[in-house]
Amino acid sequence: MKCKNCGNEVTQGSKFCGKCGTKIENETTDSTPGKKGKKKVIAISCSLALIGVAAVIGGQIVSTHIKASNSVQGSETVEKKYYDENGNTVKVTEEDGKGNIVKETTYDTYGNVIDVYQYEYVYDKKGKKKECIRYDEDGNKRCEHQYAQDGNLYKNTWYSTDGALMAEYEYGADKELKKETNYYANGNVSYIVKYDADGGTKSETYYTEDGVIRCEDEVNETGIKRTWYKNDGSIESVTSYEYEYNSEGNKAKCKSYDENGTLKEEYEYDDSGLHVVSKISYDEQGNVESRTEYEEVDISDEISRKYDADGNLISEIKYDYRGKIIDE
Repeated sequence: MKCKNCGNEVTQGSKFCGKCGTKIENETTDSTPGKKGKKKVIAISCSLALIGVAAVIGGQIVSTHIKASNSVQGSETVEKKYYDENGNTVKVTEEDGKGNIVKETTYDTYGNVIDVYQYEYVYDKKGKKKECIRYDEDGNKRCEHQYAQDGNLYKNTWYSTDGALMAEYEYGADKELKKETNYYANGNVSYIVKYDADGGTKSETYYTEDGVIRCEDEVNETGIKRTWYKNDGSIESVTSYEYEYNSEGNKAKCKSYDENGTLKEEYEYDDSGLHVVSKISYDEQGNVESRTEYEEVDISDEISRKYDADGNLISEIKYDYRGKIIDE
């Protein structure tokens, strides 16, 4: 079947053309005797939409309809339907007269509802939007957006279905993410990530479920400074990592130093920069203490071979994907 408007080939049963957004008139129709379409009733007295527009946005076909208008207040509710390339509805939104989404429903490819969200807006005395609160279909508050005087979003707060605080995201004047805070189920902070103006990570701080700081990573020009803490909050150890990168920007080497600047270990990575292929350990005098080679076997298992300073094999251990020893 081809689109009558642009000639693009469309899948049988598609509702809209994936190229131009034109509605596809299928040859088969529902011939059930006496069957008529039902009008959706709006809470206020409204007239049904006569206007419809189709467009392609971000690879999805969007069909926009003015569902209803209130002749007294001059406000209107706009419904937008989002379709995939096969004409399946993937999302339906309803917007108020200010363009704010007041309801959002998402669907899977079989037409089953995935999520339904309702939105509530709070304005200041000047009519500027201060907050947007998102509720799930059971009425639970799931997300709260807070806006500055200039209208920019400055904080997002997410909640679980039982109302527990899950995460907070704070933004700068240029809408860049500045800080991310995640929480345990008991309300204590799990970890905090701070970002620079370019979106790069400045620091990461991790806590135990009891609220005690455990580890902190501080990013510098050459790599990362990692500080481990004891249960009483005092410093346990400080290690600095310096990285070298290959031509593709992936990690190629990493050297680790203790708090006194003594070289402790040196790592080499594969071309992807994701997997360590070898590690050299040094003693306090800077001499090679041992060398370990890592070899991937099967899909997820790994073999670690450790050698002494003279190149003699000390051990050979096979690990599964969880890091558990399965053979030695």
